[in-house]
Amino acid sequence: MKTNKIISRIVALIGIMFIYININAQWFYYEPVILPEIPSSNDSIFVINPIEFPFGYEETCPTLVFYSKTIIDSTINLDLFYDISGAWPQVGCISLDTCLLGVLNTGYYSLMISTNTIFYEDTIFHIDSDTLEFNVANSSAIMDFRLISIIKIYPIPTDNLLHIEIPEWINFKTLTLYNLQGKKIAVFNPNLNKLDVSEIDYGLYILDILTNKGNVKKKVLIK
Repeated sequence: MKTNKIISRIVALIGIMFIYININAQWFYYEPVILPEIPSSNDSIFVINPIEFPFGYEETCPTLVFYSKTIIDSTINLDLFYDISGAWPQVGCISLDTCLLGVLNTGYYSLMISTNTIFYEDTIFHIDSDTLEFNVANSSAIMDFRLISIIKIYPIPTDNLLHIEIPEWINFKTLTLYNLQGKKIAVFNPNLNKLDVSEIDYGLYILDILTNKGNVKKKVLIK
């Protein structure tokens, strides 16, 4: 039995050497992607890791067996392990795998991805590595950024009514108009989506919009 096991290991190692040489010659590595694209400190963050293997048909493409992650300060080490025991050099295939990084604190992170293959029992080869840097913003700052694009005001310039468009899940708390020197010019009814600015002098103003989802400031030109 011991002799058979040694022979099996030798055969496996020969196969590994063949695949390893082939990998070095034909390995392709695509850029990983962070989701959401602009993550906040309230988001569950994922990394999508696409890899093209130079061996295996679609039905025998190397599979992700497990992955592990460690987070030290602002560095995240992500180790992926693929089973290639059933995938011999043939046509080639692409593995697209999603790994959970979790909820991270606000800050700038460096993600170190290490790709490894498992061929025979505990025989592991390191294949490739990549580094991806990304920023996790404060959740309120992200919401304010999203609100800027979500809340629409028109027409600009205007001399009569100023219309405001918002989705149903946003409610106004206050609507305050300031001049460029920071002086409060007018306070509008937050239940209205049409603001009467006909009595306000010509000029450039800032409309401070406070909602249940955050705060947004929009420029308003009155003619």
